[in-house]
Amino acid sequence: MLDAAASGIPLIVSDGIVYRDHVDGNGLVYRMNDLNDLISKLIIFKDPVIRYNFSNHGVKKMNSEFTWDSVARRRLNDYEKALRS
Repeated sequence: MLDAAASGIPLIVSDGIVYRDHVDGNGLVYRMNDLNDLISKLIIFKDPVIRYNFSNHGVKKMNSEFTWDSVARRRLNDYEKALRS
């Protein structure tokens, strides 16, 4: 998901994923095992303006929130919190 978003590809993922923040603003979530819901989400992406907006937002978000450095800092913070517990 992160590589696709960083490349400007809008995301469509099932509601079974845990990390929804990867999709917020740059993709759509469909109900798992619901073909009609998936189809309705795919139809939304027929609009080039919507695709562009999701794409643009995804690239910006990946470049600001999901760089190697920012992800590593979050993991270090998680480990520090766990060690203090």
